[in-house]
Amino acid sequence: MDHQINTVALALANTATILDAKKIVFFGSMFTNDKISDKLAKQIKRYNVGIAEEAIGAGKFSSKSSYIGATAVASREFFFESEE
Repeated sequence: MDHQINTVALALANTATILDAKKIVFFGSMFTNDKISDKLAKQIKRYNVGIAEEAIGAGKFSSKSSYIGATAVASREFFFESEE
């Protein structure tokens, strides 16, 4: 599992760098596991030190994506719950 987490972290860090992302939010049932989310966040931070640690993590509405849809969850997280 470590190899897969590392691969996803590298892809997310590279994408965040290219897009100049200020936030990386995880969605889905896999990220309800704190060990996976924490390890992924740590690896992303390792690859892209420019992203603030508090800007990486599981979305607070992720658990609802199965019945309200992932797009709605992501939209709410990025557009309506933004701190900027």
